[in-house]
Amino acid sequence: MNSYNGYEPKQRVAAYAWLKKEWAAGRRQKTPKRCDVCFQEKGHLEYHSENYSFPFGDHIGEFGLCYICHMMIHCRFKSKESWNIYIKALEDKKQFIPFTGRSWYGFRIECLIGKFINLKYKIVEKNNVGILKKIDSGAYVAAPKDS
Repeated sequence: MNSYNGYEPKQRVAAYAWLKKEWAAGRRQKTPKRCDVCFQEKGHLEYHSENYSFPFGDHIGEFGLCYICHMMIHCRFKSKESWNIYIKALEDKKQFIPFTGRSWYGFRIECLIGKFINLKYKIVEKNNVGILKKIDSGAYVAAPKDS
């Protein structure tokens, strides 16, 4: 695991361990019902954190995301062109077919290299692309604190 938003791997691993305990205790739902950004309800859905600060709480696993939205967040700095294309697609109310699992190879080919050209989509009434814009602006990041 790499550093992210100024949080070292040790902090991120601790946050994930805390989240797994929350799931095991039944205090948190293990899998999101839909993506908070594109509203996708099918395919692989998982949680994402922008803020890994102590004490752990609702900010850990704050966002339920489809695989595409999640990976685009993590690839936005190295693949700015693909990020911008994805944001524009969401603004145009496109919802891409979901990935059914964590396929880095498929995601890389379709989204980063192929720039979404061959990825099928449907038009939806609404989404919440604003979350991605706020994430990109750093709005959800707290100052990292050591444990």
